Amino acid sequence: MDKKKLTNSRGLIFFAALLILGYYLVQGGIPGRGDATLNSLTNPAALKRFMEREDSEFLLLDVRTLEEYLGGHIPGAENSPVETLARDLPAVPKESLIILYCRTGNRSAQAEEILKKAGYTNLVDFGGIQRWPFDLIK
Repeated sequence: MDKKKLTNSRGLIFFAALLILGYYLVQGGIPGRGDATLNSLTNPAALKRFMEREDSEFLLLDVRTLEEYLGGHIPGAENSPVETLARDLPAVPKESLIILYCRTGNRSAQAEEILKKAGYTNLVDFGGIQRWPFDLIK
């Protein structure tokens, strides 16, 4: 095999490996390797796996109204409506992992900005509960 064909083959193999890695990262992580990044926690399946791990330390914060929360929320979530969040900040260290969600993603984005301004540094905006395909607590 000549050198040019060998170089092209290596390039194709490298490109294929990058495509496969990219696919798994988009899907929420590499199987059996835990979660690839905190950003993967915006994937419902990756978030559920993360929440089920015994070593996971986080606060799951539902920023919808109390009525919406009581109508059905993700297991383990605490309720703190975005309307009162600035005056009732979470009682956790500012470097704690806080995962935010609401109904569609608008209020969780607002909550993320409120918490950033208050000095919280480890935030994940999951978005809307409508993306959660698993059971809810009612």
